[in-house]
Amino acid sequence: MESRKPRGVMIAVCILVLIQVYRISAYSFAQGALAGRVDPAWFFPAAADVFFGVTAPFIVFMLWRKAGLAVWVIGIAWLALSAFDVMDGLAATLTDGKPGDAKIPVRFSIVWLLCWILLDSIALSLLLSTSVWTPSPPRFLSTPG
Repeated sequence: MESRKPRGVMIAVCILVLIQVYRISAYSFAQGALAGRVDPAWFFPAAADVFFGVTAPFIVFMLWRKAGLAVWVIGIAWLALSAFDVMDGLAATLTDGKPGDAKIPVRFSIVWLLCWILLDSIALSLLLSTSVWTPSPPRFLSTPG
């Protein structure tokens, strides 16, 4: 069985995943945590941010070009782990403040992270909607047309 994907929903999901490429910029925080310049509580959120930023284009390509159960599961797992990582960053912000010499107020960081949790949740709910991965009928049952 093939899978049909609603174009608008997939465009929205792919955009929400692709804009997470910016998370590569957390590389300096991960390095700072290893070097002792940033609180060590920031190492895991920063390292995971780099991972999600690097893998985002591959996830978008897979979601856009491929179909099937494995693609759907990988997309859901990626978004769920991404949201978990953002929650980890929120926990680090609430307990240890901003990372290193970041020039932004802690309140702004909290709002920023809450917005990303919301965006990840929206993308995850769109990907989990039944209309996205409903199997198409077999070709021999479809009417010519």
